[in-house]
Amino acid sequence: MHPSIHPSIHPSIIHPSIHPSILYWQTYTISRLWDDYKKRTEKQRKVPRILTLERTISLIEQFAAFLFWQDETSQAEGGVFSILDNLYRFMRERYLLEEISFFAAYDLLSAIAEYSNTNKLIWLLAQVLVGNLDGAVFRYLLLMGDFIDCVNWHEAKDFGAFAEVVYPFLNVSSFRHLFSFLPAIRNG
Repeated sequence: MHPSIHPSIHPSIIHPSIHPSILYWQTYTISRLWDDYKKRTEKQRKVPRILTLERTISLIEQFAAFLFWQDETSQAEGGVFSILDNLYRFMRERYLLEEISFFAAYDLLSAIAEYSNTNKLIWLLAQVLVGNLDGAVFRYLLLMGDFIDCVNWHEAKDFGAFAEVVYPFLNVSSFRHLFSFLPAIRNG
């Protein structure tokens, strides 16, 4: 379904490499972030501070580290929060002053809206923040990235080492089945 046909899908939240036929599941747009922001505060910038793509990714990486830390300590701190609530908690801890943290959140949300059309990581985070994807998807992607970095990719058989790390529950038969789908690795 193309965004111009379906009113709930706004072009600013669709990544260009995503085929329109798989967009049926998107029910929320980036405007949901602004609605949530307005519920949290009345503070708004007339013009957001422009963040570069590099700065935006850096903030997202820091936010991801905060998420993983929060996942480990959430029980001791009194509960589990949504990924959007965690974004605001991250901003409050980073900037300390409430007014500054909301302005910084406004700037980051503006950058996410701006760059979600051109960067897959930012697009994915935008989908999670608006509620089209579960927060676990973002965490899974980050963990998979760490796992991929752990493997020295010199030969096709290195996939076996990767699969052992990612899928430790697979037995020999399951590995063979997995490899049957990957002829280059099976013959490697």
